Amino acid sequence: MTAPVWTISKVTVSDFLGFQGSRKFSFDAGVQVIEAPNHTGKTSLTLAILWCLTGEVPGLARINKKSFRLFNKHKGDNADTWVELLLKQEGGSTELRITRQYIKAIPDLERDLSVEYDGQAMTGQEAQGFILQQLQLKPHSLEGCGVVLQDQRLQLINGKSSAISDVINDMLGLYTLSQLAPVLDEQGKAAKDLGKEIKNFMEVADPLVRWTEKQESLQADLQKTENAALEAGFAAEELEAPNDTATKQLCEVAMDLQLDDDFRKALPELGHDEQVELLRKELAGLRTSSPAMREVNELDRRSRLLQEAAKQGEHVNESLREHLEGLTTESNRGEMDRATLGRDIAACDTVLQRNAARQEELSGEQEFAQAAYKHLLAHRELTECPLCGAAAELQELIDKTTERIESSIAEELQRINAEEKEKTGEKQAAEKRLEQLEQLDEEHRLVLSKVEALSKELDALASEPGPVPAGLGTPIAELLDPKKLFTDSAAQQALVTAIDSALKSTAAVVIVLQDLHKTKLDEKNRVEAEQYQPADKRINRVQDHLRKVIDLHGRIEEHGQLREKAESDQSDLNKLLNESKDFTSRLKKITKELNEHELQAASAAINQQMPTITEVFQGVAQNPDYDGLEVKTKVSRDKVQYELMATSSQMGNLNDDVGHVLSEGDLSAAGIALLLGLAMGKQHRLGFMVLDDPAQGMDPTLQENFASVLCKMTDLKQVLVLTHQPDFAASLAKAGAKRILWGRWKGGRIEEA
Repeated sequence: MTAPVWTISKVTVSDFLGFQGSRKFSFDAGVQVIEAPNHTGKTSLTLAILWCLTGEVPGLARINKKSFRLFNKHKGDNADTWVELLLKQEGGSTELRITRQYIKAIPDLERDLSVEYDGQAMTGQEAQGFILQQLQLKPHSLEGCGVVLQDQRLQLINGKSSAISDVINDMLGLYTLSQLAPVLDEQGKAAKDLGKEIKNFMEVADPLVRWTEKQESLQADLQKTENAALEAGFAAEELEAPNDTATKQLCEVAMDLQLDDDFRKALPELGHDEQVELLRKELAGLRTSSPAMREVNELDRRSRLLQEAAKQGEHVNESLREHLEGLTTESNRGEMDRATLGRDIAACDTVLQRNAARQEELSGEQEFAQAAYKHLLAHRELTECPLCGAAAELQELIDKTTERIESSIAEELQRINAEEKEKTGEKQAAEKRLEQLEQLDEEHRLVLSKVEALSKELDALASEPGPVPAGLGTPIAELLDPKKLFTDSAAQQALVTAIDSALKSTAAVVIVLQDLHKTKLDEKNRVEAEQYQPADKRINRVQDHLRKVIDLHGRIEEHGQLREKAESDQSDLNKLLNESKDFTSRLKKITKELNEHELQAASAAINQQMPTITEVFQGVAQNPDYDGLEVKTKVSRDKVQYELMATSSQMGNLNDDVGHVLSEGDLSAAGIALLLGLAMGKQHRLGFMVLDDPAQGMDPTLQENFASVLCKMTDLKQVLVLTHQPDFAASLAKAGAKRILWGRWKGGRIEEA
């Protein structure tokens, strides 16, 4: 029983290629022709059906799959791109709804494909597998998909072998050879290169040869090192057991240094590096802690401190001398006793206060006299004093009052003002001098504090136990009376003399200490030369010679253990070299077998459809000489190549390439015949075929022939033809096809006719 086939019921496209917005198309069974002008979306609709069925974009010459996008350019990034295809099963109500969404940023089947069938809902890979199984299509192949694009037909019409091969391989899904061959070739080259690298490596770095060279190098180094040890004083028998010799030598050093018993007992149990490190540490400790070294260090320390104190003392002494010279200069300039200056300021204040009171009295008396004078002038008739009542001569009173105001009071006020100016000047001078003395006293005490610090430092050095001659300590502290030193030149000279004496004593002590230091240093050097240097030399001999001999013995022993691994590595490399050669050979064999398989698959697929291809060509072209087609196959450059031949059943010598002997119309007939045959197939369950502008290049006669052939194809329940040619549409309608007219096209939208 023949399985039911599927036909297209509805197609809905949204923002897909030329379509802006959503558009729905409904179709019936039988032959239907959609007549529409160019640029109205015929190819967009055809490609929408193909993409919705397979999820693949065909390998057309004009399409770069890396940059090709299916969304509508008018919508751009805002495009909601999807296609829905509703299929119906022949003779029943079963429907298959396929919805495929285009998400340019996320090419994920789990999100862009869904299928509804008989109450079931599927998505992603499950949905894709169901489509292929239900429609009996081949994965990643356009063979039997029922859709023929205008681009595929045009590529066949040009007659070029490469263009014909691209279309046929795309229709048949023969990608295996073209995809695997470069990989196999690359792997073969890699295996060959690996073999060359291994061979080159073996020539210059054979593991066993390198092991032998390393062994000989280590033996030569050992011989050279042993010779150096012999020159350093070791006996030949000592080098036969270098570990024992090294331990013995280091233990003898410990004994010579008179180290404690516990140390000497523990030393042999340690490694040689630890023995050397501990011995050097002990030797450093002996050098530091020896009596001679301690005395040298102590003398050096005291000498350094005294020199620093003497240097500081010179600075202090210089500062003191400059300060004392300044005090002498200031003493010559004026009073140096601050108490005297204070008393002078107080005396000036007393006079100024007394004069202020007297000025106030005289001011009152002057005001009274002036009032009396005015009164007398106003009462010249008076004959007696207005105050005491005694008889008086008015003119005499006026004269006396005038004299009092203008002479005695004025003279006394003048005297008081002169005295006030004088005492104010004396007070200001005394206050300025007192301020200068305060600053001088502050400097004085600062200098003396430095002198006192020097005195304490010298006294401290003098009190330290050790070989310091008497006389270093001086009575500087007893002479540091700030008040007395401020004005007393004798006290100042005594202090300077004491400091000079102390500095001379310090210099003398430094000389004595330096002599002692030299003596003790000679003693320390003698101990170093007699005891420590020989021990150091023996330790160095062990480290510089025996340790190297021991290390080389260990490296030779360790390297000897690597011989077996070197032999194994050599064997592994030889094995890998043979495997790379074998792998290269097998890859060549696989490529050859793959070429043969792909060639046979292509020939079988085409031969299976050749009756249909020939029948369509004969019915459309009706060429009197060439009544058949033949497709020759071969493999070239890892790709199946096809040559489309026009054949003659009457005369075999007419057979030739279609591009050489067929007209443009016959080429169109040959191309569409080949595409129809490949698109129909024998195994799929499609009852429909979609043809995009299939009659281009055909004259009216050929178009009528083609229309007649299409309408007589009993194997197809539904044929959808999209064309911009009114004559071809009319021929199809005349042959029994349903004619559908599309209106004008504007901005990706169809306006109804």
